Amino acid sequence: MGAGAARERGGFVSLNHPFCPACPWELGFDVPFDAVEVWNGPWRKLNEQAVRWWQSQLSLGRRVVALGGSDTHRPDRFVKHGRPAASVWTESDTVGGLLAGIRKGRVVLSFDPDESFVTLASGEYQIGDTILKDGAPGTAVPLLIDVQGARGDLLTLWSDRGVEASVGR
Repeated sequence: MGAGAARERGGFVSLNHPFCPACPWELGFDVPFDAVEVWNGPWRKLNEQAVRWWQSQLSLGRRVVALGGSDTHRPDRFVKHGRPAASVWTESDTVGGLLAGIRKGRVVLSFDPDESFVTLASGEYQIGDTILKDGAPGTAVPLLIDVQGARGDLLTLWSDRGVEASVGR
């Protein structure tokens, strides 16, 4: 079954570690998909490339959910299951609730489940929402960023225009 057929049946398609030299995504980027894994395992250049590619998709107006995860195919001192972690805001603690949260983009990536955690809000909008501005182009949108547990971390805020701000390190 192809990606298009999977989506037609309600499936969720993610391009996992698309720029990994050892096991890259080989089906092309023109297949229908919902998400891209921008952070796999320890932070490396392939993750930076994935983030840049994801940001280019946002710039084109595509709504693509950014995911992170870990998998290991052999013993590796740097790769650990659960690093990075993808936390999902859900309305119910069920598989359906989890998938609904991911589909809405209510995902926060962190190095470890017990490490730094970020929440974003702008009025009634929260993580995963698209903020529609009523004002003139360039009008500022108030954004509340709550960072918990950061110790020497680098926090980078991305939008469809690229890096909006970086704080830390």
